[in-house]
Amino acid sequence: MDTVVRDKIGIPLANHRHEKFCHEIIRGTKIPEAFLNAGYKGGGKHQKKYAYDLFHRPDIKARIAALSRAAAEISLLDDAWVISRLKAVADTSIVNFLRFNPDGSLMVDKKGHPRIDFKKCTPEALRSVGALEYDARGRLKFKLRDPIPALELLARNRGLLVDKVETTIDAAHGRVYVVADRPMTPEEWEKQFVRDG
Repeated sequence: MDTVVRDKIGIPLANHRHEKFCHEIIRGTKIPEAFLNAGYKGGGKHQKKYAYDLFHRPDIKARIAALSRAAAEISLLDDAWVISRLKAVADTSIVNFLRFNPDGSLMVDKKGHPRIDFKKCTPEALRSVGALEYDARGRLKFKLRDPIPALELLARNRGLLVDKVETTIDAAHGRVYVVADRPMTPEEWEKQFVRDG
């Protein structure tokens, strides 16, 4: 397990069944089912009572709260990490890998090929390199990842892209039908089909 993740979730409970029960609750499992999934025997008439008694113990409540906080933080970190990587790919350009003269002109070798320089590249810029190889003449060739998919994903994340919408016309009945790439949200459905009053 990653050290950062381990630090965020804290020290597990000594009783492995208690710890498993807490993790089941965090996953959204109902209390009686979490009790069974944690390894406790079921079928008895007092099973539900034991499950709820375990759930209401102070140490169990505290552990569930700690795991919930850690899960929320890790989720936010994961979202931020994905967006930062997409942004790095979208921002990277071939210019990051070329060497320039003091006057700003492109530095070239004896054969007129641009000088490639990885010394000043950040790790984020280097992650945008999709392929790195030598050709038959021994020249270094590299290919950058296409930034357009990364930009599209970022735009979708920010809600800047609208899905394509097609319309069809039923001339016999005088109706226009909209065919979308995604289902309507409840708000869109209400706006289109529910009348006030």
